[in-house]
Amino acid sequence: MKKQFLLFCLLCFVTPLFSQFAIAGDTLTVQTLTFDDIFKRRDTYVMPPATESFSKILMLYTLKCDPKTPHDSYNCGEWDYLTYNTVYSHTGKFDSTKLTSKLYSFGFETPDTLFYSNNPRTYKIKKQKFKTTVENVVNEKTFDVSPRELVNGSIPGTAAHLQFTLTSKQLRDLGIDAVNYDKLTFFSTSEGKTLKNLTIKMRASSNVTDNHFENSDFQTVFKGDYTIKAGYDQEIAFIEPFNWNSKFKNINFDISFEQSSQNDILFDLSSSSILYFAYLNEYYMKFNSPNDYIDCGNITEMNHTRKLTVEGWMNINKWIANECIFNKNNQFIFRTGNEVGKISIIVNTNGSSSANGTDVLKLNEWNHFAVVFDGTQSTNQNRLKFYLNGKEILLTYSGEIPEYTPDNNASFTISSGMYKNAPFNGAIDEIRIWKDALSQETISSFKDFALLIDHPNYSKIVAYYDFNEHQSHWIDDKSPNQNNGRMIGVPQIMSTTTDEIYLNINQSDYIPSLSLSNGTYSIKVDTLEEVETREIEQNSIIKYKVENNRLMIDTVHYYYPIGWVYDYDADGNVIDSTLNESDGYYVNGDLEYYSEPFEIIDQTEIGRFITPYGINLDLGPEGFTWMYDVTDYAPLLHDTVDFGAGNLQELIDVKFLFIKGTPPRNVKRINKLWGTNQNSIRYAALSDDTKLSETNIDLLPDTKSLKLKTRLSGHGHNSDDGNYPHCCEWKDNTHRLISNSSEIASWHIWQTNDCAENPVYPQGGTWPGSREGWCPGDVVKDNDFEVGQFISNNQLNIDYDITKVPQDNLGMGNGNYVVSMQLFEYGDYSYENDAEIYDVIMPSSKDYYSRTNPICSDPTIIIRNNSANDLTALDFEYEIIGGYSANYKWEGTIPPMKTEKIALPIPASEFWIGDGTNKFSVKISNPNGNTDDNDANNTFISDFNMPDLYEYSAKVVLKTNLRGSNFSYKLSDVQGNVIDHKPSLGSNTNYEIPLDLPQGCYTLEVYDLYNYGLSYWAYPEQGSGYLNIHDGSGKTLKTFNPDFGHGIKYSFFVGSYTLVHEPNLNEMVYLYPNPSENTLNLTLNEIAGNVGIKVYDNLGNMKIAQVFNVSPNSIVTLNTTNLSTGNYIVEINNGTTILTKKFIKK
Repeated sequence: MKKQFLLFCLLCFVTPLFSQFAIAGDTLTVQTLTFDDIFKRRDTYVMPPATESFSKILMLYTLKCDPKTPHDSYNCGEWDYLTYNTVYSHTGKFDSTKLTSKLYSFGFETPDTLFYSNNPRTYKIKKQKFKTTVENVVNEKTFDVSPRELVNGSIPGTAAHLQFTLTSKQLRDLGIDAVNYDKLTFFSTSEGKTLKNLTIKMRASSNVTDNHFENSDFQTVFKGDYTIKAGYDQEIAFIEPFNWNSKFKNINFDISFEQSSQNDILFDLSSSSILYFAYLNEYYMKFNSPNDYIDCGNITEMNHTRKLTVEGWMNINKWIANECIFNKNNQFIFRTGNEVGKISIIVNTNGSSSANGTDVLKLNEWNHFAVVFDGTQSTNQNRLKFYLNGKEILLTYSGEIPEYTPDNNASFTISSGMYKNAPFNGAIDEIRIWKDALSQETISSFKDFALLIDHPNYSKIVAYYDFNEHQSHWIDDKSPNQNNGRMIGVPQIMSTTTDEIYLNINQSDYIPSLSLSNGTYSIKVDTLEEVETREIEQNSIIKYKVENNRLMIDTVHYYYPIGWVYDYDADGNVIDSTLNESDGYYVNGDLEYYSEPFEIIDQTEIGRFITPYGINLDLGPEGFTWMYDVTDYAPLLHDTVDFGAGNLQELIDVKFLFIKGTPPRNVKRINKLWGTNQNSIRYAALSDDTKLSETNIDLLPDTKSLKLKTRLSGHGHNSDDGNYPHCCEWKDNTHRLISNSSEIASWHIWQTNDCAENPVYPQGGTWPGSREGWCPGDVVKDNDFEVGQFISNNQLNIDYDITKVPQDNLGMGNGNYVVSMQLFEYGDYSYENDAEIYDVIMPSSKDYYSRTNPICSDPTIIIRNNSANDLTALDFEYEIIGGYSANYKWEGTIPPMKTEKIALPIPASEFWIGDGTNKFSVKISNPNGNTDDNDANNTFISDFNMPDLYEYSAKVVLKTNLRGSNFSYKLSDVQGNVIDHKPSLGSNTNYEIPLDLPQGCYTLEVYDLYNYGLSYWAYPEQGSGYLNIHDGSGKTLKTFNPDFGHGIKYSFFVGSYTLVHEPNLNEMVYLYPNPSENTLNLTLNEIAGNVGIKVYDNLGNMKIAQVFNVSPNSIVTLNTTNLSTGNYIVEINNGTTILTKKFIKK
C-alpha cells in the first residue's frame, strides 16, 4: 500500500479557520487553560476590549489523555461526566441569605424542650478474672523457649506492657514441638509480690513485634492476679491451650500487669530476643455518643497556610461510614471511608478535592496517623500525604489539592461536632497540630513519645492535646498558644488499661526467661467476678448566639441525661436498671440572622461537553479538538473575563479565536429564560409544567430579531420496572416551544447514530449507545430557533412542553434534564446579502471529521445564510490547489441564520490532482443573484489527506460476527455507481471483495444496524469479527478496529500510480509560451518512455489526448488552435506519476 501525502498541522482546526478569514483581517488568539494547568480549571483572562468588533468568535476545546491527570488512575478519566464552559460575570453587587437556627441543642439534636437532670447516677459493670490450678499431671514435656541467663531486671513503672517475638527458626533450633501448650513458666524470686491483672496473650504469626504494639489476632491464655510463690519457677496454667501448629510461624508474646511500686518485681532475663515495653499509663478521650466532640475554636494558624500537619493516635471501636476524626468547617477533614478500612482526607477551598486510601485502618487497634499538607509542591501526591504508624500510605486523589488550606473562621473540632457528619466512635489521643509539613523520618521518630521541646519542629507547634490534664470540661492545649478545647457531649477521659498502653515504648536487649509445657493435665479454671462502679456520663446543652453574621456557642451547660441507667454483666448484657428523672428543662426557640455578604456572580454557560469513557483511550499526542461557535456571547467575552471549563479527567487546552470584522448582527442582550443555567430539572416537573411554564419576556425597545438557544441533555436511569427505556438518558422525548398557543418548534434531541459515529472511538463503557441529547466524548449540541416573528407588544410569550411521563411508569419522572435556555436579542442585520462558508466537512484533515475523510468523491461544505431573507441561489467555484477548478450553481432554500450541508459535484477523479500540497479551496458568490455585501467569509481553504492507494491484487476481507444479518456492505465508485452491495450478511461468515477494478477512486461502506460493531465488550454474546485489507499474498495492509459502533466509511484509490508530487516534480515539466495562442511546448526534464498528455477545460472536459515516446529532456508540442479562450489543465502521465500544470489560451 502506498500512503498519500499527509499534511500535519499543529492545530488542525486552527489552520483552516485562519485561512478562511484571512481576507477579513487579523485573528486574535486568547489562550486560557493549557495542558500545563494540571489542576486549574478556572481563572481570569484578558480578552479584547468591548470597543472592538468581531465577525466570529470561536472556542477551540482540546482534551488530551496523560498520566498527569489527577482525577483517577487512568490517562483519561474512566467515566462520562457532564462538564461546562462557563463565564462568571462579577456584578459588584452583594447579597446575604436569611438563616434560622435553634437557640439550644443537645449536640445535633434540637428538640422543642430540652429536659435534664442534676442528679449524678452510677452504674455497674461486672468484669471477669480467672484463677487456674493444675490438679493432676499425667505426663508433661517442657521446653526452655528463652533460656535463663545470670541476668535479672524489673520494670520501672507501676504498670507494664511488654511485647516480644520468638522466631520460628529459634524455636526449631531449640527442638520445640509444634503442638498445643498448656503452661508457661517464668522465673522470679520476688516471693509474695503480686502481678495484678496479669494478662498473657500469644499468637502464631509471620510478624515480628516492633515498637508499634499490635493487639489483633492474639489469644488470651491467662487473665487474673498472680502472686509470686516461694522458690524460683512460677508456673501459670492456661485458661485454654495455645496451639503452635506450624514450625514456620513465630510466636508473638503480649504480657501486661500492674505492680504495687516501681521495680517491685525482679524477673530472670534472657537475651533471646528484643523486648519492647511501656510502663506509663496514658489518658485518652473516648467518644461513644453522636453528640460527643471537642470544640477547639478557630485555630487561626491553620487558615490559609501552605504547610500543615495534624497527627495523633486513634482507636476505632465501631466503623461508621464518614465518621470524622477531625474537622474544620467541612473543608479540612480526616474521616473514615464508606467501607471498613478506608479513609478520606478533604482539603477543599474551591470545588472538591480529596485523597482516599483503601485497607488502611483496623478496628479496635491503636494506630498513629499523620495528615501532612504541603501546598508548595506541584502534584497531588506531594501536596497531601498520609502516614500510618510512620509509614506512608498510597492514596488516590480526586480534584486539585489546593496550594493553601481553607481560610475560614470556623472551629477545629476533634470528632464530628457542629458540622453534623457521622460521629466518631472510638478513642483519640495525642493530637498535635503543626504549621509545617513534617517529614516521614520526623513523624516516625517521635510518634511514640510525649511531645518535648527537643522535637526538631517544636517552634512550629500550633496546638497539642495529650488529654492528660483538664479543667472542668476544658482540655488543655500544651503548646504555648492556649488553643484550649471545650468538651461537648461529653466525651470521657479514660485511662489506658495495662494491655492498652501504647505510648513511650522502650527497647531492651533482654526478654523474660520463659519455658512452655505441654502434656496431659487436669487444670481447674475458676472464674472470679469484680464489680466496677462508674458515674454516668454528663451531657451538654449548648446555647447559641449570633456574632458578625455567624452562629457561635454562647454558653455550655453540663447536666446528667434523663432516662434509664443500666448495669451490665461481663458480656455486656443488661442486668439491672435505674430511672434518672428530670428536674429541669429549657424551652427552645429560633435565632434568625443573615449570612455574611457575598458577591452576586452571574454564571452563563457558553457550551457543554460530556467527557469520554477514558479507559485505554488515546486522544493523540496533541489531543483532540472540538470547536464551539461562541460569537453570540460577545457581550461576555471582552476585557477581563472569569472563565472556567472542564474537569480533571483529562488535560485541557482552551483557546478563543477573535476574527476581526462585523458580525451578522450585534447582540443587544442575553436573557437566561426561566433563570436556567445548566439547571438540573426533574422530568416530572417538566411534564406537569411546574417548571419552564408559560412566561412573558420584556424585550429591549430596539430589539429587531430574536434567537432562542436550547441546550438540553437527559440523564438518569429511572423506571418503575427497570425495563428499557430508562429516563432520561435512554428515552427519546419530543420537545416543544410554544408562544401564545402557536407552536414555535417541535424537535428531538435523541442521538440515534451520533454516538456510534463519534470520531473519538473506541471508548470504554457503553459509548455507542443512542442517548437523549449527548454522547460520551462529544459536545452537547445546541438547537437554535429564530423567534422574532412571535414578538408582540415588545414581549415574547414563551412556554416549553415535553412528552408526558407515561402514566404506567411514573418512576421515569425521577429522571432529569440539564437545561440552559438563552434568548438573544439582536439589532438590525449587518448585511442585506451575506452568504458564509461556515465549514468544510469533506475534504478535511480535522479530527472531528475523520469518520468521513479522506475522500475522493464530492466535497461537502456548510453554508450559513447571514441575511434577513431566505438564501435561494449561490454560485460555487472550487479546486484542489494546483489543479483545475470546477463550478456549481446551487438552488434551494436556507432560512436566515440557518446552515445547510451542500455537496459539490466533481467531474472526474482527476479533479483531485493538484500540486501536492493537499489543499481544497472553495469560493462562493452571487447570493440570490446579487453581489455579496460581505466577501470576507466567501473563501475557505481546507487541508486534507489523500486516500490510500492499493494495487489491483488487493482485496477487502470481512468476517462477520453472530449478528451477520444486521450488517451490510457497499462498494461504489467516485460517481456513486454501486460496484458491489450486500444489504444483509450471513453470521460468522467470511467475505472477500476483490479490488481488481479499473483505475480510480472507490468508497467502501460497512454498517451495523444496531451500532454494536463487529466487536463490543458490552455484548460478548454477539461474538467478534474483523475487517481488513490484504494484498495478493494475504499480507495485511490495513486493519480497521472492529469496535467501530455504527460503521466504517473508507475511500481509497486503486491503480499503479500515485497522485502525489515529489518535491522536484514542478521542475520536471516546463510549459511555454504561457499564455498560448496556437501551440504549447512542453519541456520534459528527466522523463522517458511513453507519456500520455491530456488537456482539460475548467469543467473537467477532456479536449486533447495524445501519447508521446520521449527521452529525457525532450520537447513535445501541442496544437492549441482549436481551444477556446480560457483556463486549461495539462495532465502528464508516465504510468507511475501524474503531474498537472495550468496554462491560459489567448
